Amino acid sequence: AVNFSDPKLKNAQGVTRQLEKFRVNPYVQEFIQYWTGAKKYRQCGKGASYNMKPRAMNFFHKMKALVPYTTPIFQHLDVTPEMLYISALESQFAISDGWIIEATKLPQGANPKYYTAAGPFQITETAARYLRNNHSPNLNFVTLPIQEDRSVHPQDDRAIFLPTTFAAASYVKDMMDWFPEHPELWPLGYTEGQGALAVSMKCSLKPTPEERETCKANSHAGTAMSQRDRYRSATLDDIVRFKMAPCGKIDYVLLYLALKFVGSNMSEFNLQFDQDKVPKQLPTLYREGQNQENLIPTMMK
Repeated sequence: AVNFSDPKLKNAQGVTRQLEKFRVNPYVQEFIQYWTGAKKYRQCGKGASYNMKPRAMNFFHKMKALVPYTTPIFQHLDVTPEMLYISALESQFAISDGWIIEATKLPQGANPKYYTAAGPFQITETAARYLRNNHSPNLNFVTLPIQEDRSVHPQDDRAIFLPTTFAAASYVKDMMDWFPEHPELWPLGYTEGQGALAVSMKCSLKPTPEERETCKANSHAGTAMSQRDRYRSATLDDIVRFKMAPCGKIDYVLLYLALKFVGSNMSEFNLQFDQDKVPKQLPTLYREGQNQENLIPTMMK
């Protein structure tokens, strides 16, 4: 949760206040039932069903051990620490036993130089190159080739919790800055890409189903992103209602928002936090030579 008494988190506090209206959103309310165990989750209402409550509880207990170390990151960036919930959707790191660092299985024919994602936040090589070369300021974020067995090199920053959290939070901050009126949309940009999000926003504003479908078929992600200021009135409700993003991506956003609200007030949902389940053994927090005092400067080029 965001510390509302911290003067270094003014923007983060504003984002949390903006998102509060989604607590009663009917789409989000349904997804809250999945995390609390009231209903089983099926992606897009199809296929196998899953009890999401154990995943949520594992996440809450494991993040309790890690959140204190992340405070300097969120204070420096003034971005919401609630972005940490995204790791529950991206990887096994915080929802299963142990601290699993994994890379995604590549699509057939994909070039690992560009497509491999790894670590708690599943940062891709493409995103890492953006953060190193196009982000302001450029980040000192080290990525190394993923092994054939999908293992991540121990010196790859995506395998080290605080450097990868700094990188992911920097990426999220950019998306929040791009669409400040609707911070509920940043998880969609995180999972489908900024350009695809801009297309979803653009096409959701078309007045008829035919125009929306034509827009989706003919829009270029790069162009839409460069013209994103034109689509700032688009909302998550529009995108969900008109199905302007893939179903699985929409589920992702609703799962994020629902988990955020459950985690902010567990007792409201009759979930019991057990301090004994907070892990005492932590994952690797810093790269070699890093510590709490120099984490921020060593992440800059």
